[in-house]
Amino acid sequence: MVRKTGEHIGLDIEQLDGMAERLHAYDVRDGGWVHEDKGYEFNEKHVLTHLISTFIGKQFNNPETVRQEIAPDMAQYAIRFARWTGLDTEDVLTLAGNNWRWGRSLAQVNSGVKAELLYVIDIVNGSSHSHDHEDLREVAVQAEPHTALKVGGILLSGAAMQADVHNFDLVEAFDSRITVLRERFDVPELV
Repeated sequence: MVRKTGEHIGLDIEQLDGMAERLHAYDVRDGGWVHEDKGYEFNEKHVLTHLISTFIGKQFNNPETVRQEIAPDMAQYAIRFARWTGLDTEDVLTLAGNNWRWGRSLAQVNSGVKAELLYVIDIVNGSSHSHDHEDLREVAVQAEPHTALKVGGILLSGAAMQADVHNFDLVEAFDSRITVLRERFDVPELV
C-alpha cells in the first residue's frame, strides 16, 4: 500500500515542507550552501564526499551524534536532492514512508541505516560516474529526478528511523543542526 503522507514515520508533509523552507532560507537566501548555483551534477559530487565522511567517521551507536548530526544531515541531503531536481517534498516523504521498517532494535536500526547509507553512496557514486562519461551523460541527466527521489526517500526514512529508535524529534534536531551550522560557518540569517 502506498501512503500519501509520512505520518506513520513521525513526520507529516507540513513539517517536511517547513524543514525544506528553512533549509532553503539557510542554503539559498543566506548563502549557507555556497555551491547551490552550480547545479545538480556538482552538488551530487559534493554531497557524495559528505555521505562518505558520515559513513566512515560518525559514531552511529552514539545517540547524541545521531541526534545532533547524522539524522538531521540525512534529512538535509534528502531535501536538497529534491530541490535540485524540482521534486515535490511529498514524493520524497511518500517514498520514505514506503522504506520504513517497524519493530527494529537499536542495533538493527544502526546497522540498517549504515547499510542504507552505503547503498545511497553507491547510487550517488554511480550517477556521478555516469555524468563523467560522454556516452552515459544524457541518460544520467534524464535519471536525475529518479535518482534524487530514491536517494531522498532512503535518507529521509533512515533519519526518521533513527529519531524513532533514539526517541527524539527529527524536526527539532534538524532545526538545531541548522543553528549549529550557522554558527560554525558564520552564516547570518538575512531578514
